[in-house]
Amino acid sequence: MLSIDFWDPGDWARGMTPVTCRGNITAHFSPSSVLFKKSDYNKIIASNIGLVAIGSVLVRYSMNNGAASLLMHYVVPSQLCHHWIVLITYLQHSDPTLPHYRAGKWTWLRGALATVDRPILGWVGRVFLHNVSHDHTGHHIFPSVPFYNQPVVTETLKTVLGADYNYDSTGTFYALYRTFTQCYFVDDEGDVVMYRNRYGQSARVIAPEQSSE
Repeated sequence: MLSIDFWDPGDWARGMTPVTCRGNITAHFSPSSVLFKKSDYNKIIASNIGLVAIGSVLVRYSMNNGAASLLMHYVVPSQLCHHWIVLITYLQHSDPTLPHYRAGKWTWLRGALATVDRPILGWVGRVFLHNVSHDHTGHHIFPSVPFYNQPVVTETLKTVLGADYNYDSTGTFYALYRTFTQCYFVDDEGDVVMYRNRYGQSARVIAPEQSSE
């Protein structure tokens, strides 16, 4: 689980390095990054200032109280928090039944619907994690809706999407085990591909497109 726990801050660290993709900057900490809207410019600056301020506090704390105290009172609790954040994010977007779309077939809506709602930790997750996993599809499509209204969005989406709504009631830790063991790789070829396990088997098969002629 160490790889899960340290993935989140590791991802932030990688995001500090400006990367140019098709002429656009994709650094997570650049307010001019193509990852953000123009309306987010000042928010990214404020976030960066906050990160520097917190980093300075932690450095000062370590100097005054020692690295062991920082480890006990900050690093360990933060990693326990990241464990849940990354576990939930991983299970929201990784499942043997979810398709992966390449450029030829990808659309914003297809990408938004390539997620699965899960009752992670049951009522505890709904109450203390603010519906983060129960209503994630609605969050993808309507990200500006506050968490306390997302259950209403989810119920509406169920009626609109029908069989295209993805929900999995599997227990949290068995779902994690299943995803680890079933989601090994995707094929190099194909515009719509599915995860395969170590034996090359997939839980779903993409039906061939029928000619319109």
